[in-house]
Amino acid sequence: MFIGVPRVLNRYFDTIKANFDAAQGPKRLLIDWALESKRRSLAKGRFLSYWDLFVFRQVARQALGGRVRFIATGSAPISPELLELFRLCFSCCIVEGYGMTEVLVVSGTPHIDTSKRSHVGAPWDAVEIKLVDVPDMNYLSTDQPYPRGEICFRGPLVMREYFRDPVRTAEALDADGWLHSGDIGCWLEDGHLRILDRKKNIFKLSNGEYVQPEKLEQLYVQSKYVAQIFVDGSPLEAQLVAVIVPDPTYVPELAAIAEVPPTDVAAVLASDAVRRAIIKDLDAVAANHKLNAYERIAAVHLAAAEFPPDLLTPTFKLKRNVARQFYQDQVAALYAALNASA
Repeated sequence: MFIGVPRVLNRYFDTIKANFDAAQGPKRLLIDWALESKRRSLAKGRFLSYWDLFVFRQVARQALGGRVRFIATGSAPISPELLELFRLCFSCCIVEGYGMTEVLVVSGTPHIDTSKRSHVGAPWDAVEIKLVDVPDMNYLSTDQPYPRGEICFRGPLVMREYFRDPVRTAEALDADGWLHSGDIGCWLEDGHLRILDRKKNIFKLSNGEYVQPEKLEQLYVQSKYVAQIFVDGSPLEAQLVAVIVPDPTYVPELAAIAEVPPTDVAAVLASDAVRRAIIKDLDAVAANHKLNAYERIAAVHLAAAEFPPDLLTPTFKLKRNVARQFYQDQVAALYAALNASA
């Protein structure tokens, strides 16, 4: 069994995908055949395929040792592309968990799924779940084909109150006993719940568009150059910027772009050519996922060190308000440069 948050799984996803993309000639043809054949097997509900013997068993062994039979993840939304690739390569069940401490942790019941979907299962027997409209963000329970809104819980598993904190209790629980989670979700056609984002993480740009930064971070971290990313914006600006920690594996490649020695990390991070190359790769990710123009990254600041522990929760989710304060000078500098060149 392997349990990891999406940030950890994304690192394996990036490595596997990069190795597949780098293959050429007959090897690339073999991989493409194997992937397409395995997709057909998954569509029929089968994890195993004879291609495991020639292609995927070696990939699984190199990544996780080759003996993994079950993978679980949670704490943040995860890319459907990652789920599919992992099911193809590791030939095992992968489930997403979802819950809150206020709902005794478990609130969904994941099950074995071979489809290319991201969901946390149907409601558990002892809890009700409903979606409440968030009209300011254009999330409505009447949306078609998938109703969307803030996820709310009710039932015997839901807490009665925060200890000696009536103010927070009143904010979390409404008059009918529904606990408002702050998470945005949607109902799929078969009654399964998919997590989309955090309500409090969504912000508005000056052009009136609402941005889901956590969703974008889950996508942009698929860039081979990105180890960690913080996407930010402002209601006074029409473009997004980002703070990026480059993947150490690709620092030599970035150094070649900057025409400096790989050991001169400071010069790599300061290089305009490197920033342009990273933005170009981010644009490719955006195009692949059909993102809107306002969801693309206009400028990046390259950080020398990983995000400090104070910026992350115990499950490696980004504390957005803390990160925004921590990187406020870098973000301000990026916007100043963008406005100066406009």
